[in-house]
Amino acid sequence: MDMGIRVNAIKPGIFNTPLLARNSQKILDGLNASVPFPKRMGKPEVFASLVMVLVRNSHFYAPVGPPRRCDLHGAPLT
Repeated sequence: MDMGIRVNAIKPGIFNTPLLARNSQKILDGLNASVPFPKRMGKPEVFASLVMVLVRNSHFYAPVGPPRRCDLHGAPLT
């Protein structure tokens, strides 16, 4: 903290992208089942929304103690 640098990080899960969508339905079903909650892959637009929250909010940090985790799976932001 003495340098005045803050870092926000997002730990994304598995996201449904055009490249991933090329796989067979069996593979996609297995990937969906591996997501903790809900049982589906994340959406890129939800990831982008979370990034915008971090960029716009200059007070989204943990000044004391361990860093806060922001795990992003298939769950929508609320």
